[in-house]
Amino acid sequence: MMEQKEVLKNRQYRGQIMRIVAMFYPSPVTVKQLKLALQEYGLLHTADIDKHIHYLADDSDKKNPPYVRREDSFMKELLDDDRLYITKAGIKLIEGSIQDDDVLL
Repeated sequence: MMEQKEVLKNRQYRGQIMRIVAMFYPSPVTVKQLKLALQEYGLLHTADIDKHIHYLADDSDKKNPPYVRREDSFMKELLDDDRLYITKAGIKLIEGSIQDDDVLL
């Protein structure tokens, strides 16, 4: 089981990713731009970025649509040039119309 501190850090990390992707709307943000922005905030752990982006893009739960989408399939490894877009649900999350306890904004 994860420690509470680790859970909070993951929630903050996902929230910061959402803020950065939202800043670029309606244009996409590349994974490299996202990494650089996270580095500016002192939050970058390169090994973790894939899992957080995959979490935010997960479309397996119909009650919680994905918050970001990727131009290509998520079946392959994320590359620095891959572009991410905020979805309609992502905008609603940023604006506070919907809540997600796993994303701290």
